[in-house]
Amino acid sequence: MGRLAAAEDLSTALRTVSEINRVIAAADVKVGLLLTANGFALTGLVATARTHTTVLTCAIGVVLAVSLLVCMAYLAATLRPDLRGAGAGNWFSFPTFPTETDRRPDVAVLADQAWREAAVLAEVARGKYRRFVVALRWSAVSSVVFVGWFVVSSVSGVGG
Repeated sequence: MGRLAAAEDLSTALRTVSEINRVIAAADVKVGLLLTANGFALTGLVATARTHTTVLTCAIGVVLAVSLLVCMAYLAATLRPDLRGAGAGNWFSFPTFPTETDRRPDVAVLADQAWREAAVLAEVARGKYRRFVVALRWSAVSSVVFVGWFVVSSVSGVGG
């Protein structure tokens, strides 16, 4: 298979950049939803902690709060902006977009820049999904602990 012509190479690179941007946006949406759910769970936990609780309920509540906070920290790290550029003067990377736009590079140079931007965005996406996987594991831990906390707090007289 031969090498693509410069215009086709640029078009393919830009479609790749677009697809990776879509993957990043999808990760951010999932993370935002999970962060919101964890925030509500933590708020509910804090609100119920003000009522009369047993020692066991308090202990499980502390474990739940810690697991929720760890999960939320990973989720927040996943949403943290990553502003690394794809090289100085790259026309497809806003952190390094050239200040002078009167002279534009030829199509082959633009294609190379677009592929470099695709590589940077792919690394950003991989990092987001690595942190998201860890957050999902902590979310699973939180869910299990929440069920235990809910059962214990629902049963009157346990540990009291």
